[in-house]
Amino acid sequence: VTRCQMPAPQDLGRIDNSNLMVFKHPTVAGALVLDTVLTNLADFEQAFPLLKVTFSNFQDQIIAQRVFHPREYLGSEIGPDALMPKHQPVHLSLALADPGEQAVNYKLELLPNR
Repeated sequence: VTRCQMPAPQDLGRIDNSNLMVFKHPTVAGALVLDTVLTNLADFEQAFPLLKVTFSNFQDQIIAQRVFHPREYLGSEIGPDALMPKHQPVHLSLALADPGEQAVNYKLELLPNR
């Protein structure tokens, strides 16, 4: 018998991303804060997704982009291997380097965490 651990189920279509806001960091010069709320709408706990943050200019050209792993965006109150609880909002707040004045658009994508 081998000990094999199956990855947690994940259905990105059942994760709601709401209240996405980006604003200047209140205390750190040259930094922004990204705030959002993720809610697992599935009837099962699931793995937290990767978060892909993209800033682009008026022509939709990428100025800056980064993928965050759960261990980077989950606070100390939630462990990196924790599962998203069912139907319970999880507030996330990330400090980011300001990509500059040309970055007028931003987007957050949820990616599979496999």
